[in-house]
Amino acid sequence: MKYLVAGQPKSGTTALFYRIKKSLRNEPTCFFEPKRWEEPTTSGGNVLTKILLLPTTDIASFDTFDKKILIVRDPRDRLISVLLYSTIHTTFLFDEGRMREWIEAIKDKERDPRSKSVLDLFQLKCRLQTGRKDHLVELLRNELRYSVFAKEHPTYFVLRYDDLVEGRLAELGDFLGLTFTGDETVDARHQRVVRTKSSGSWRSWLSDEDVSFFKPMFTPYMAAYAFDDDWRLDEHPEIRPEHASDYVERIVAEWRQKERPGAKPSGAQSHRVEQLIHKARDEGKKAYEAGAVAIELGASLFGVRTNRILIAGQPKTGTTALFFKVKAAMPPNTVELFEPKEPFHATLLPRPVLAKILVQRTEEAYYSSFSSFDHKILITRDPRDQLISALLYSTIHSRFFSDDEKLARFLELLRKKESDPRAVSVLEIYRFRSELQGEPRVVPDHIARAHAFASGFEDRHPGYFVVKYEDMVSDNLGALERELGMTLGGEAEVGEKYQKVVRTKAAGGWRSWFTDEDVTYFQPVFERYMSRYGYAGWDLAGAPPIRPEHASEYVARIVAERRQKLALGPAQESESLLGRATAALRAAIKLT
Repeated sequence: MKYLVAGQPKSGTTALFYRIKKSLRNEPTCFFEPKRWEEPTTSGGNVLTKILLLPTTDIASFDTFDKKILIVRDPRDRLISVLLYSTIHTTFLFDEGRMREWIEAIKDKERDPRSKSVLDLFQLKCRLQTGRKDHLVELLRNELRYSVFAKEHPTYFVLRYDDLVEGRLAELGDFLGLTFTGDETVDARHQRVVRTKSSGSWRSWLSDEDVSFFKPMFTPYMAAYAFDDDWRLDEHPEIRPEHASDYVERIVAEWRQKERPGAKPSGAQSHRVEQLIHKARDEGKKAYEAGAVAIELGASLFGVRTNRILIAGQPKTGTTALFFKVKAAMPPNTVELFEPKEPFHATLLPRPVLAKILVQRTEEAYYSSFSSFDHKILITRDPRDQLISALLYSTIHSRFFSDDEKLARFLELLRKKESDPRAVSVLEIYRFRSELQGEPRVVPDHIARAHAFASGFEDRHPGYFVVKYEDMVSDNLGALERELGMTLGGEAEVGEKYQKVVRTKAAGGWRSWFTDEDVTYFQPVFERYMSRYGYAGWDLAGAPPIRPEHASEYVARIVAERRQKLALGPAQESESLLGRATAALRAAIKLT
């Protein structure tokens, strides 16, 4: 007699395999997870085989078995089991730093089960694998694929995992012609697969966000195998370490010992391993992106909608303020991407995304990676106001921001400008700033290049909805609200971390700063950008005074904040250290 146990990973196949093995009168010939069935050369006696329902398994080749069992498990419990067990198949198995970060995240979940969602954990694991696709992709695909397995294979006896762990095996015994004895004790080789031997723990693991995402994904499978559609979560959730972090640490230690039993690789082997890792990451990245497309298609089929919003603009055009204004109107599970350095790759988790990028790069592929977003917003600002804002804000990135004497001289020039705006031109401030930095140029060349780049941005990347900074600060955002389908109420409150970017929250201040010399210099520089986005007029009459809180006091504040953040000591000490380091470097490369 040939017996077959089939099921998805982490559905109880191993436990059922051993339960049947112990109940057979004579020791069977066993086959554990073959991909394809080929009749053994020797015949006679019972055969017991366990297979996993995976795309790589040739299911049809096992049709000749006499007794075939399909074991199914509540996909919500299997989700948690896969999340934890798949740790041993990650690319960071031997990376102590990343493994510690992963286990600490699980411990955080144990301490406060509602502190992070299961989706958050899957996303963290995917990030720790540096772009490689995660097991969540296969899991969701397979829930859809195998929801019709029993219907397509009517000769299989369907056993629920719950019935196995609770010992309700009479019907299975009748089907197999066996009387079950003992328990499903798994032998030492496969103990790592055993975790809780229970069901329903998902109610402590899942969050409301998880329910919203997984419910439509799991509904076909749950309906096919009559799982209870009750998605209520535990009011007092509890996750026991022995079923979570302790379990992961145990199987990781066992798997590491199995893979590397005390031996250290040679230098050549280590180099080869690194090569293979990089190759796997490159190939995994492609698979990750393909998997993301598949998941998004599946999500759309079941009505799981995502809302991806992109905010783009030059530095100091109000991108941060608009980011926080839109953020306030989005759901709490929104993924935030604040000035990401890498191109966007579709996330495997269909969740709302709010991204902010700066239009100041030349790598067009970076901007093109955001083309699939549902809403793309380009915020523009009068380039003259932007110029003043950038001039002041850039002090924290200057070479003299830690030099007390040079900073004092720069602030003194700003105070002179405040007391008599026409006595000091913007160009003069730039000249003085260049002098303090030891630069030969008067005005950075990048200003002209940046506005030329921004002027043609929409031509290269169409589909953006244009919003003016001036409309945002005057709360004239009705058109944007209609575009996004949401109400942008309240103030654009910027998070504390980004308060340094906030200065006036107003428009038109350039008239107080510019002189006739500035108009002559900057008019041809800004002409194309101003014409495209409807900015006009160079009249300086009637300009209000320059307020210190928007000039010298603002610069002093953001410099002090940055110094504190960097924990700088006295400026003179920093300069001394820099001088000694420079001298040592020059000596090392024989420049002196």
